[in-house]
Amino acid sequence: MPVAAVPEYLGSKFSDSSPGLRFGMYLKLWGIYDNDREERTWDTKDRKYNEKKGEYELDENKDDAIQQSISLKGSGDFVKEIISRQRCLFAKIEDGNKLFLHGNSVAPFTTGLGKEHPLENGFSFLAPYEIPYLPGSGVKGVIRRAAEELAHKDYRIEGVDTKWTLPDVWRLFGFEPWLAHKKNQDEVERWEKFIDGFDVKREQIDPYLRERFGENSSKFKDLKHILDHAKKKKSCHELLKQPDLQICGALSFWDVIPELRKLEIEIMTPHQSHYYRKRESPHDSGSPNPIGFLAVPPGSRFTFHVIRDPSVNLNGLSKPWKELLEEVFERAFEWCGFGAKTSVGYGAMERDKSIEGKLKTEGNRKKVEAERKKAEAERKKSLPEWRRYIEEALASRTDKNQRETTTIFLLIEKEKLQVQESIKEKIIVEWLDPEMRKELSSIKGNARKKAQARMGKVKKWVSEYNQAESPPDHGGEGTL
Repeated sequence: MPVAAVPEYLGSKFSDSSPGLRFGMYLKLWGIYDNDREERTWDTKDRKYNEKKGEYELDENKDDAIQQSISLKGSGDFVKEIISRQRCLFAKIEDGNKLFLHGNSVAPFTTGLGKEHPLENGFSFLAPYEIPYLPGSGVKGVIRRAAEELAHKDYRIEGVDTKWTLPDVWRLFGFEPWLAHKKNQDEVERWEKFIDGFDVKREQIDPYLRERFGENSSKFKDLKHILDHAKKKKSCHELLKQPDLQICGALSFWDVIPELRKLEIEIMTPHQSHYYRKRESPHDSGSPNPIGFLAVPPGSRFTFHVIRDPSVNLNGLSKPWKELLEEVFERAFEWCGFGAKTSVGYGAMERDKSIEGKLKTEGNRKKVEAERKKAEAERKKSLPEWRRYIEEALASRTDKNQRETTTIFLLIEKEKLQVQESIKEKIIVEWLDPEMRKELSSIKGNARKKAQARMGKVKKWVSEYNQAESPPDHGGEGTL
């Protein structure tokens, strides 16, 4: 029986652990290879009895091992909690500095296949939670590439009007000196030809650098001769050759946690393994080698959160930044894909505006509720201290149908109102006495007798406070 490569005291039942741990540390892959000594040699094969042949044979453990990694048992609720936490944090950011879009996968999604793993293909899990995710850096890379395609004349789709320019890409995603580290002349010429497709003009570059460095800064003055060269040559090649000119963009992208029930197993089938591995001559009689790898199934939900740095000036954009981002996300969903194996259709998505509307409505409701609570807290803060005690006492009462004056009266009578005597006096004189006088006229029957009796006690309390505040009588005016 295959086991995980862990100490024996951890046991062998890992079904409740996260999928990342079951795919990694707790992967039940290692079996017995030596037929004679029956010792565990930590190979991926194990001895299994073949009933037809009546003998033991070596069998691969990889299929069973990866099958044990697809369940989200023990992590399903935790995934929901992480997504809920993201939404709560996102709700606290000002509306003008954030954007979220919702996508549903229409094809399997996978990422992290290049990570070293005994099953030959890895998978990216978010540490320390060990749940599937799409890194924010990966989202930014895909969206930037889609934006560059929209800005490049050779990638534009006929009939689709777009306002994207290369300086827009720099403002939102950052400036990268593409040509600074290209050593091979053929590679440099190929990149220069690609860059010419953006049709960048001097009047587009000037405002961008002026915004980032300031017109009177030494850095901007040092770049002026490069800008003059760009105007003369009608290209920005020299600007993209400056290795020290690296500028951060205005946008940051959060990690994306897919909402799914379980992972699935996809199969890739490499051919010609005898040629690639054994260096034999290529031919068509070789056996294909099916290899399984983990993937997020189609129909899973992905919510993308984008945050804008308010300190970065975006006045020079060709369109408002949210409109540009929505346009580029549509491009990425349809043409680029996310994660690995996008060239064969993996990672494709479609935007779901209905879910976005629901989440936006929920966000607005929470925002209104937060503003209401804030206004209520400010109102209570402006109240006199004795008035706040009354509201706190009424809010904590168990019987909500009980008259407010009855609640406060009983607390005072039973000496359960734990306040200073001066505050207690204010409550009785300023609030309880006038409120009970108003109510007395509307109370009828037996309840009126109880109310009159309580009113008598309140009058007595008021009288005692008035006597305590009266100055002492010294026997008449003029006596010492």
